[in-house]
Amino acid sequence: MRFYHFLLILLLSSNLPCYAAINPEHIQLGDILINKNHQQWYTVHIVALDKNEQQQAVAHSIIYQSQKHQPTLATLVRSNIANQHAQIDINDFKDWHRLAHKKPTAAELKGYIHYLKHTHFERYVHFTGQNKDKIISTSMAFDKKANDEKRLGHLDNAINLYKKAISLYPKNTSSMEHLASLYMETDRYEKALTLFETSLNIHPNNSTGQLLLGQCLLHMQRFYQAKRIFQDGIHLFPEQKALFVHYHQCALEEQNNQYQRQVMNL
Repeated sequence: MRFYHFLLILLLSSNLPCYAAINPEHIQLGDILINKNHQQWYTVHIVALDKNEQQQAVAHSIIYQSQKHQPTLATLVRSNIANQHAQIDINDFKDWHRLAHKKPTAAELKGYIHYLKHTHFERYVHFTGQNKDKIISTSMAFDKKANDEKRLGHLDNAINLYKKAISLYPKNTSSMEHLASLYMETDRYEKALTLFETSLNIHPNNSTGQLLLGQCLLHMQRFYQAKRIFQDGIHLFPEQKALFVHYHQCALEEQNNQYQRQVMNL
């Protein structure tokens, strides 16, 4: 996936007598690069370098707001950051220029670390020097405590604990489903739907998640989508075919009832 396509139109050669254009292959972690286009200056700070899924070199960068005057280190402050993290094809920096070289600070790495945590958890653990097993066990402990709070009727406490579990370990699909189910029970269907979809994206072969997603759509009266989810469940999880057939029939009946009510009100 390519990010920030506006960078592609900034590759026209600029008249920068103070700086030689940089060869993208020579870009290093910590480089601060600038370019001028249409009377605007653009600045990025390279905080990490690696390769994407297609094995293309990418630069993880902080993007600063464009400005009319040539940037200096003094103008590159947090209040001027437009985006804390973006992946940019290294070749998009052709004809850019190196303003300076500065090792990224812990604050400047936050966007990249957030990206790793939610996209490449193993690399996140390695990069931050944490213990993966400890993270997961702590997350599951939050989930267990949240379940206890829910049973006691302390729903706000349960919600906060589920959120902590997910924040600590973004792949904790059990907590996602528990929180989404609680949202569904309290009629917060949009929030529930987002969590169910996220959970299934992480673990698509999860029959419980498939069923809960369909039920959520059913409650939202999005009957066509619910039927599709239940229909998929029939084929994906034959051992639970009867259950998915039942809910598919429920969705069909509710859709027909809604149609009949609309006709009667004409």
